[in-house]
Amino acid sequence: MRATAAPSHSRAVPHARVTQTRELRLESYKPRFFQRLFAIESSVFTEDRYNLELFRHLCEDNRDLLLVARLGNRTIGYVMGELHPRGAEVVSLAVAPGYRNRGIGRRLMRRLLNRMERSGIVRVFLMVREGNTAAIALYRSLGFRRVRRVPEYYGDGECAIRMRLEFE
Repeated sequence: MRATAAPSHSRAVPHARVTQTRELRLESYKPRFFQRLFAIESSVFTEDRYNLELFRHLCEDNRDLLLVARLGNRTIGYVMGELHPRGAEVVSLAVAPGYRNRGIGRRLMRRLLNRMERSGIVRVFLMVREGNTAAIALYRSLGFRRVRRVPEYYGDGECAIRMRLEFE
């Protein structure tokens, strides 16, 4: 699977800055959020975005590890994890264009990682595009370490970096 932080070249939404942490709410997934999450998925990812049915399946199967960022009544991002026999995987992280570079992805990741650690998960993995330096820096700052490079992982031929975090 893949996880990413949104690239920094997104357009800004005037006066929509998340200035106070109390404005942003991180909520558990509810089916009513699905259409907006899929719209975010489709706007953030290009060749490697999930199709509608697979994304619906992932949301339903991973609802305990799916967190949604909300600003007022707007759904503006999400992070999704998935349990595996050897730990957990961060399946996807996306923040809507116009809300990037404001710490929302970091907050989503921290909350997901806290939830995983409290539930007894010891090891978390993720895949990230080799060229996504912003995402790699975010994941490193959260304690993830590079495990290996995976050649031609993405549909467009770009390589991925497999990263791992181990809770102590």
